[in-house]
Amino acid sequence: MNSGSQDGTMKAVADFTAKTGIEVEVLISDWGSFNDKVLLMLTTGQQLDLIRCDSGHAVTAANNGWLYPLSNLIKRDNADISLIAKNVLWYAPNNENGEVWVLPYNVAVTLLFYHRGHFQEAGVDFPPVEYGHQALQWDNWIAMSKKLVRVDPDGKVTRWGTHIGVPAYFLIGAFNVDWVSPTLDKFLGTTQEVINAYNKLISVFMTEGAAPKPAERSGLNFLGGVNLASEVRQTGTWMLTVDPKSLDMGLAPPPWGSVVAVQGGVNSWGITSTTKNLEAAWEFLKFFTLGDGLISWMNYESKSPLMNRRYFNQWVHLMQEFMPNADLSVVLGAGNYLWNSQISNTKPWPQIQPIFEGALNEVNNGVKSMAAAMEGIAGQIDLLLKESAQ
Repeated sequence: MNSGSQDGTMKAVADFTAKTGIEVEVLISDWGSFNDKVLLMLTTGQQLDLIRCDSGHAVTAANNGWLYPLSNLIKRDNADISLIAKNVLWYAPNNENGEVWVLPYNVAVTLLFYHRGHFQEAGVDFPPVEYGHQALQWDNWIAMSKKLVRVDPDGKVTRWGTHIGVPAYFLIGAFNVDWVSPTLDKFLGTTQEVINAYNKLISVFMTEGAAPKPAERSGLNFLGGVNLASEVRQTGTWMLTVDPKSLDMGLAPPPWGSVVAVQGGVNSWGITSTTKNLEAAWEFLKFFTLGDGLISWMNYESKSPLMNRRYFNQWVHLMQEFMPNADLSVVLGAGNYLWNSQISNTKPWPQIQPIFEGALNEVNNGVKSMAAAMEGIAGQIDLLLKESAQ
């Protein structure tokens, strides 16, 4: 596993050993060396029974045959996976019509966070907490955000209405399109549907003036509570730093275009295909993802929301200390709409990413049109996709 959740995992491991008598040795690796280390251990016969993965590494592990299929174990033990939000459970590499390779335990989801005080000052209603509400439809969200903008007598913006705090291309699913074909073998960035969707997506800062352009983002600080009224951003450790005495934080579903799609990532555990301790590994996996190991981990870590409904209230109780006026049920609802672009699940994504993001940066900065930027990289990306499929 990587070091990012080491402390909470070690607490869960200690509780698991105390409960079962099964000892677990934890190996720490950064994500940069994760794939090489796992491959080396599996191919040289070293003992490795479990892998903790984020979304991308789970796909890599499944594609490379590093994971043991879990469906038969789930069925045999009648493990209640129905407590996990459907879109989280069947997030890649799991396939509802195929196999379960990993079991998730928490997610990071992109939602709309806002400062309630700025909305009150502007006389703007708080955003609704219902997914797919018309007030959060893209054009209506932009109109709402523009009402929150404040400009000083010299024409300088002192408060922006909103900001997209994740790479904008992550949100294109809200317009019911993706960057690659479902078979992951064709780049779709040059299609008119994708071009129109991305132009609409970035209109919030390119043409509408509700959010700052890239060149205007210096000094932008959502948690500072002054120059930004709302932000589309992921859940995470920053939520534990909110001081409710100075920041009255609200929470709403993300804006949507033609469909509701919540960008996010899933953390999960899987059993290796070469495990020498299948039953013990399965007991640990159940403990950490479907049992009280979630509480052990959360009480010590509590970084991102749990997607097992049995334990969600405990997470809410912890987070209310920092965001007492936010409707945290919005987070659990996100699991029903979880989406991520399949481009990041392609095998050559590490090679595609710098090409792709470089072209989109040119679009975001007004250097090139969307059509021209995508036309300039389509051949490279299609070649990488084709070569990876051979």
